[in-house]
Amino acid sequence: MLSLINKRYVIEREIKEQSVDEKYQQRQEKSIPVLKQLKTYLEENQHKAPKDSLTGKAMTYLSNPWKKLNVYCTHGELNISNTLAKNAIRPFVVRRKAWLFSDTPAGAHCFTFMLIQLIKSKLCCLGILENLIFLNRDSTRSIARLQC
Repeated sequence: MLSLINKRYVIEREIKEQSVDEKYQQRQEKSIPVLKQLKTYLEENQHKAPKDSLTGKAMTYLSNPWKKLNVYCTHGELNISNTLAKNAIRPFVVRRKAWLFSDTPAGAHCFTFMLIQLIKSKLCCLGILENLIFLNRDSTRSIARLQC
């Protein structure tokens, strides 16, 4: 099972630099057959592993959202993994306790605003300081108006 999952990632590494259309074509030719093999393996062996075992849980985890796991093959611009999305929201998840322990709603709002601006700056490859200075000059979105 692990070798089949690994084959999917090997294929993705091979087609990483290709155009969207070429990725789609390669996925149809190479990834779909591997996915069919994996699905067949799951169907034949999932009932053999005890549901409470780690293998049984892994097989259930893989088979339950099966359609969603294969969506990347239908569009060349999609990635096999959602790691980029997870990394983008990680600062919110890590800092969620800071919101819970803000002294005032205005403080929580200010913290949220600043964190969003930092993440936008990072994602858009902007300088964080330059972005904050720009926002402070814009009277409609001034940091000072937040009354932190």
